[in-house]
Order: sequence, then C-alpha cells, then structure tokens
Amino acid sequence: MFRKNVCVLTDFYEADSTYSLNIIVEEQLGMLLRHGYEPIAIAEDIFKPVRVWEKVQVRHIPSGIPRGNQVHFHDKWEDDTERIYLALREALTGVDVVLSHDLIYQPSALWLNMAARKVARERPDITWLNWVHSATPSEVWTKGDPRLALCQTHFPRSKTVYPNAYSVPRVATNFHCEIDDVACVPTRPTSAPSWTWTRW
Repeated sequence: MFRKNVCVLTDFYEADSTYSLNIIVEEQLGMLLRHGYEPIAIAEDIFKPVRVWEKVQVRHIPSGIPRGNQVHFHDKWEDDTERIYLALREALTGVDVVLSHDLIYQPSALWLNMAARKVARERPDITWLNWVHSATPSEVWTKGDPRLALCQTHFPRSKTVYPNAYSVPRVATNFHCEIDDVACVPTRPTSAPSWTWTRW
C-alpha cells in the first residue's frame, strides 16, 4: 500500500516541553513514528531538535519575523510573508499531507497562514489537516480588515480538525466552512487511529 509522506507544520522556535501545542505535536510525531511513517517536521531555522524531534527530519522556515497575540500588520509584512512562502514551498517538497495546529487560528501564525494558503493554491496534490483547539473564532476570523479576507475563508484542499463531534457545527460556522469540511479526531485515541490519510 502506498504510504503518504506526512509533514507536521509548526512555527516553533524551540521545543518547549511545557507548551501545550508542542506537547500535542510531539505526541503526534511519536504516533506517526509508531505507525511506520517517517514524518517531516517544520519549525523555525533557530529550532534545536530534542526528544522526538531528533527522530524526524526537521525542515525550516525563517525566524526573526515580528508576530504577536493580536493581529498587527508591521512594516514589510508582505515581504516577510513572501520569505516564509519561499521557504515553505521548498520545505514541502515531496509532502502529501500537512498537519498543523492552530495555523488558521492564532494571530501569531498569521504570516505562516498566508504563506501556507499560497502554497496550498499552487499544490493541489497536498491535503491539509488543520487542527483548531478552540471552537470560538480568533481575531484572525473576526477583525474587519480587508487584508485578512483571504484568511477568513476555508483553507484550500483542507479539513478543519476538531477533537469532539459535538462542536462540529459550531466549528463549521465559526471557521466559514461546510460541516463536511470539518473532521473530528479525538485528541487521545484509546487504540490505533480509525482514520487514515486516504479518507481525505
């Protein structure tokens, strides 16, 4: 059976063992390794692999680009987004499936979000599984700024992934997609995952 090349996309600059999203990503990388995948991980170019990160191939996006917990368009944000896009396009060479966590949610990931959407439009062969860890939309989705319009639409060729089925209708409403565009994947499966990459 053809095994897809899976990438876990982050904007991490360090593998902080106390950071909730890093904990989730490390568990996901470990799960992929245990099930016979050879996952690729993407992080910033200053990232130093430790723990499970040392067992996977780590590719890079640029560091040092301004970001924060609120949407703020700094000077040269378009140039910075282009830098990320060029690095990401190269980093996703040979990748079939991308997993992300709060890429489409966090204001701090806005430039990566924009760059990733550009890659997704150019690479229809990639499937994107974008985990969101809150069903409530962030400022990225609610702020009335025309520069955010592209980020307030459903991410191309993707599923928005949420950990419980109860909230799927709310996720679809708040992230501007159809219910069929939302996938439920429990955070901690009790056995081998029932989902496969070929479903999407």
